[in-house]
Amino acid sequence: EPAADETVNWENFYWAEAISWFAQGLGAVHMGNTEQVAAALAHMEELRTLATEADEDAFATYIEIDRLVLASWQAYAEGNSTEAIALAQDSVDLEASIQKHPVSPGSIYPAQESLGDLYMALDQSEQALAAYQASLATWPGRYNSKLGASEAADSAGL
Repeated sequence: EPAADETVNWENFYWAEAISWFAQGLGAVHMGNTEQVAAALAHMEELRTLATEADEDAFATYIEIDRLVLASWQAYAEGNSTEAIALAQDSVDLEASIQKHPVSPGSIYPAQESLGDLYMALDQSEQALAAYQASLATWPGRYNSKLGASEAADSAGL
């Protein structure tokens, strides 16, 4: 349960709570639990709004990037590949427009890596390879991006 630990004053840490909701929502996508995905997206929207209202624009942007990634996977799960790609590309564009906050950890699931995974799920291996390569340019050495690039190249016959 995101934000279940009552020893932490979660209302002061919108982005940290949003990461928990993102993880729960992504798991729900893979489990086919559309209600839980919708709940996670709604919480993330609320947390993004709260971060904006608290003048934490950078954290609001990070929340929005993750929300778009999650929404893209929701669209994919619902069979709407065109919307899934559009949302994933929106997350990539938004992530490319910002710098990583110096005190934040690395991205849980970089937008480019997610786009690569989405392209692989849609059997578009050449597009997937390009997305994984872009992810590795920003986040060098990420195991999942390296594995995805290898699988995409193999699938594309490269």
